[in-house]
Amino acid sequence: MWMIRVRAESIVTKGQSVTIQSLVNRNYWNVLPTMTLQYKLDDNSNLVWASSRKISRPGVWELNPFPFFIDPITVAMGDPFLFPQIRNATELTYTYKNLMLITGYNLVQNTVSQLPLYNATTNLTTWQQVNIQTRRTFFDVSHSADVIAKKWNYQLYLSTSYGSELYKLNGRDNRIDGISASVWLTNMFSLKNGYNLEVSGWYNIPNSASFYNSKGRGAVNLGLQKSFQNNRWNVQLNINDIFRTSIFRANIKVDNTDLTFTNVQVNRTASLRLTYNFGKSKFQSQGRKSGVSEDAARIQK
Repeated sequence: MWMIRVRAESIVTKGQSVTIQSLVNRNYWNVLPTMTLQYKLDDNSNLVWASSRKISRPGVWELNPFPFFIDPITVAMGDPFLFPQIRNATELTYTYKNLMLITGYNLVQNTVSQLPLYNATTNLTTWQQVNIQTRRTFFDVSHSADVIAKKWNYQLYLSTSYGSELYKLNGRDNRIDGISASVWLTNMFSLKNGYNLEVSGWYNIPNSASFYNSKGRGAVNLGLQKSFQNNRWNVQLNINDIFRTSIFRANIKVDNTDLTFTNVQVNRTASLRLTYNFGKSKFQSQGRKSGVSEDAARIQK
């Protein structure tokens, strides 16, 4: 089985600034094809090749040129002249029963990213939205789900990638290479007396991407569920990031900027939920039929 789709876009924009007396006209085309080939090897395995070209436009905050102060010495700014990202992707997917393997390649042009720029005179660090020249990524993904024992199911997701980014800074060409890997694991247990236990976790290795050198981080989550009175009542207890290990820590070294920061969010949470299932309700319509039902019956004939 195969499928081909082609979409073409014409972009015509006119931007005028009265303050700085600037006029920017843009007029260009983008052809965005998608192609998929699928081959069934046997009853249990399948092979799919897909290639596509997609466009992703910057958001409002990425285009907003006005400064937004994060703290007294840090400011974020957008760029109204950003170009949209163009992503060319090719991937091959192999499935065998509950196992899925994916390998592929991405080439992103005009990647939108934040570049920290330090001004020694004002002592301000400005996070400026910029277009990176290119970002190339080779990736492998595997996913499996199966039954280990009678009352034990699992889902495992592994992802590895190698990325390379090119960008210009102060007239110089720069390159960033990095390897990343992630793992997600979910275990589901059926316990006695109608209890269900879920233990899940994830981990990202240290990696380098888009000016960041981030440290490894992960989390362990726990969930317990109990149904009673013929499954009409359901109680769920969930605890996320039990050990508070998902804190994002990174270092950035760009030109004259050497920045180390820690981003602490409210990730360790606990919740208790109680739900009641009212069951199926059957209503019989009375009187004349509506015009919509008559049209639906006519179409089915």
